[in-house]
Amino acid sequence: PGSAGLLMSDWTRLKDLSHSLVMESFIYDIDLLSWLLNSLPKEVVSFSGRNMFVPDRKPESDEEMFPYTQWPEKPMNQSATSCPFGTDKSIDDNQLVMMNFQNQTRVTLHLNTHS
Repeated sequence: PGSAGLLMSDWTRLKDLSHSLVMESFIYDIDLLSWLLNSLPKEVVSFSGRNMFVPDRKPESDEEMFPYTQWPEKPMNQSATSCPFGTDKSIDDNQLVMMNFQNQTRVTLHLNTHS
């Protein structure tokens, strides 16, 4: 949870300063898949949402909140928030991507910031 808390608290929580979850976390893996399969995606569909790091899911006690604030590194931006469950973010915290490659291989990716 610490890395997810940092992602949702630092500058990476703002879409105008970063990118979508796929772009920030998985774009090179898609390149690797294309290389391993020796094929390129021909169809892609994606669904995403902000369902975990929302105010309604904020832990009630300091003890429950503790894992989300134990970041592996310090925020890079001084405008970072100390609470990853706030409303001041514009990126989604989960995303599902389905790809159909030119060679008819199908790949499903599920990305989330909270596992």
